[in-house]
Amino acid sequence: GGGNSNSNNSNSNNEQEDNDETSPLLSSSSYNAPIVSTTALGGGTNPAFPRAKLADPATPIPPVITLASPEEIDAAYRERASMSLSLLANGGGGSHTTDKLLEALKVTLDMSARTHHPLFLNQLYSGVDPIGLAGEWLTAATNTNVHTYEVAPVFTLIEREVLAKMASIWLADPDEVTSVAKPTTNRKSSFQKFLSSSEAADPMPTPSAENSLDDAVACAPPHDGLFVPGGSISNMYGMLLARHRADPEYVNRGAYGAPRLVAFVSDQAHYSFSKTAGVMGLGRDNVWSVESDASGAMIPDALERSIEKAVAEGATPFFVGATAATTVMGAFDPFVSIREICDRHSFTPAGASEDERVPIWMHVDAAWGGMYFMSPKLRKQTLRGAERADSLTWNPHKMMNMPLTCSVILTREPGSLQAMNASNAAYLFQPDKNFVEYDLGDRSIQCGRKADAFKLWLAWKAKGDLGWCLEVEHVNALGEGLERMIMDQQATSSVAGCSFEGRFLMATPRSCTNVCFWYIPPRLVGELDMHIVTVDSMGEPVSPVSLVGVPDELRSEIDGVAPKIKDRMQRMAGDGSALIGFQRNKGLPNFFRLVLPGGKGLSDEVLLRMLKRMDELGKDL
Repeated sequence: GGGNSNSNNSNSNNEQEDNDETSPLLSSSSYNAPIVSTTALGGGTNPAFPRAKLADPATPIPPVITLASPEEIDAAYRERASMSLSLLANGGGGSHTTDKLLEALKVTLDMSARTHHPLFLNQLYSGVDPIGLAGEWLTAATNTNVHTYEVAPVFTLIEREVLAKMASIWLADPDEVTSVAKPTTNRKSSFQKFLSSSEAADPMPTPSAENSLDDAVACAPPHDGLFVPGGSISNMYGMLLARHRADPEYVNRGAYGAPRLVAFVSDQAHYSFSKTAGVMGLGRDNVWSVESDASGAMIPDALERSIEKAVAEGATPFFVGATAATTVMGAFDPFVSIREICDRHSFTPAGASEDERVPIWMHVDAAWGGMYFMSPKLRKQTLRGAERADSLTWNPHKMMNMPLTCSVILTREPGSLQAMNASNAAYLFQPDKNFVEYDLGDRSIQCGRKADAFKLWLAWKAKGDLGWCLEVEHVNALGEGLERMIMDQQATSSVAGCSFEGRFLMATPRSCTNVCFWYIPPRLVGELDMHIVTVDSMGEPVSPVSLVGVPDELRSEIDGVAPKIKDRMQRMAGDGSALIGFQRNKGLPNFFRLVLPGGKGLSDEVLLRMLKRMDELGKDL
């Protein structure tokens, strides 16, 4: 939240002047329920996220997006700002006044997706954390490059500190992480005041404030790492580090004469592993897809069979990419079993002797699920064994809501990035200049690199570990609540007194904050009920609902529902109710894949209203 009721009303009135259309989902027309102000924070029982404030039902708020065609967007710039999008004509578009440029900024905002909207549930990111945004503005204003200490002394030190903190969290034994330290400062921020009445665990001891920076970093376990531009690049670093251990001379010799290396990822892994194989010369054919189970998690026996098959073909298995919360289903791979398999199938690196065998490199892509490390409870449920990986991807621009981009590659091997990437550019990394030992640039494959660590550092100083813990447990609870609503509706066709004309069905098991479901229009409910089971013999809802035995024609009709509802959400009279993704997966017809990358402005009530609006938009299909 923020501000008093008068200031909130003022903000809402300004939004009303700029947007003629009301979002039906968040207006009183939904089912005589008042809208939720977008300035409100959260909505669960978690003390860090009080119940969302209810605004005047007559006050509209903007839609998530009013989707327009490229021609309509260009026309809006021409009409309102007297300019086109093109830079090709009139010497780059001509010279425009400040007023017109400001109007162009307004058009840009009006025509863009409002990722800060509570119901922007389409991607694995959402609106920015305001403290992180302040950090982003500062780094943009300083406009420096984190390659040498002399041009970025503060940002260099802060990157080292944040990497040390994240490595300490990742590499900790989950059985020894039993509580989260409370803030130790005497002056409480507004966020910390929310926490003062919470039943948090006893704080862990905090290190002495007198420790030097070098001492603080030294307290972290051995590690190496960098902030890089996105999770795809983090995953690429993980695979490059694995190849460097398997074939250290590849960076100099190239592919000629190199052993055939094979990598393994699940059939639900991010596509960046395949792209990386093409970029690094490994070849996409040498990234083998391993079968996953019904939840989307890698099957260990299938991994072991694939490794044995590669060895039988004369190849060298060198890399396993596990995932902590897959993109579609939110599945967490079985990290303990994967680590054991990697250790069991050791190999001799190129140029090494037989007694220098090494395990297969295990990388964990925690771009989406890394935030679960911040909750001792959720970590034990989902991430056990991830601390034994050789490298890790973690994207704070996802569930931690940092401004894009903010992504980290971590490895437990100190000095490995420098050993793999160093070029010793004489004009940058002179050995006789001041503080050269702090330079980060030669670890990276980039030269130009933003100070992405600073925004995360600033937000961490505002929230502390406990703030992150409460945030991730809140969004996880929202996912559990939505799953329960859908399952209850399967059994009774109503939830909390709200009846539905169609039917919602769980399509896959919920994992992380990914909730995958179908909407079945009333016309199809009776026919589908002849082929499926939605409740068990005890009257309990089934999750997921199996479509085995459903006729192909009926499956085809279900397949077309989600795209049509999403189109109506985006285009019908500026509805813009919510932005939710859909897709086919594992042979299933199109289902909605709703993800919860943040909990600001969200509550069970708002999510229930969203389901009701989807029912209204889809009941005639």
